[in-house]
Amino acid sequence: AGRGAAAVADILAAHPEAEGRLELLELDTESDQSVKAAAEKVDSLWGLCNNAGVGFGRSIKDTLAPNYYGSKRVCEAFLPKIESRICNIGSASAPNFVSSLGDPSLKAFFTSSSTTLADLEKKLDEYSNAPDYEGVAYGLSKASLHVLTMQLQKAHPSLHINTCSPGYVLT
Repeated sequence: AGRGAAAVADILAAHPEAEGRLELLELDTESDQSVKAAAEKVDSLWGLCNNAGVGFGRSIKDTLAPNYYGSKRVCEAFLPKIESRICNIGSASAPNFVSSLGDPSLKAFFTSSSTTLADLEKKLDEYSNAPDYEGVAYGLSKASLHVLTMQLQKAHPSLHINTCSPGYVLT
């Protein structure tokens, strides 16, 4: 709660008019139970920003857990309560990963709105079972988040759903 409470305090200090409209809701994106419990505490949300994630130096499986699967878990739990938009925080590592793929069919796979989540997750299982000798875990996770975003937008056209990249951020 330390960082979250500090963030709320900073926001309220800068924007006192937000008093009573902002509250801290802690959850662990890698835990079904935690996300479900958090979603049950919320009646409605104007929007959702998925900013959880981990950077480099982890295995593919350990990077996908929060960056793709955690964001997916949060979206699915909160979607029925969202009034307007979802913003998933991506990275320039996603297009860098895709552009580094030698196989044109793989490039198309990670950029096509026709790629289903079932197909994506089958492909992610293949990647997860391989060692990350080339350091692709982070870029792969963010490219996968973009596929999730495209599928969510197709399934929920009344919502504004996008992925954005904040630029380089040392996390």
